[in-house]
Amino acid sequence: MNIALSWNDVERLTQGRLGKTVRSVCPFCSNSRSTINQRKTVFAVKLKEPDFAVFNCAHCGESGYVHPERSSQVIDLVERQKQRSEAEKREREDRQQRTAAALQL
Repeated sequence: MNIALSWNDVERLTQGRLGKTVRSVCPFCSNSRSTINQRKTVFAVKLKEPDFAVFNCAHCGESGYVHPERSSQVIDLVERQKQRSEAEKREREDRQQRTAAALQL
């Protein structure tokens, strides 16, 4: 999507409340939903640090993070899953090597 969540949006939604998840209508998909569903609070924003927030929409799946000095960064879920799979594979291989080395002792 071409819409970005700004730091001003995060400040407006969270009102500076650290650690609290705030629910709202989704700025990414609410306009494209049916009238009855446009006001559903499917969008969650959490201010994790004074200068770092994460967001996620339960309807359209948009998720990412925001810093004050730049707009939101949307997380590519396919790429993230690929990175996790590769990390898990490396971890399994490392564990097997450590086990083999320990058995040789």
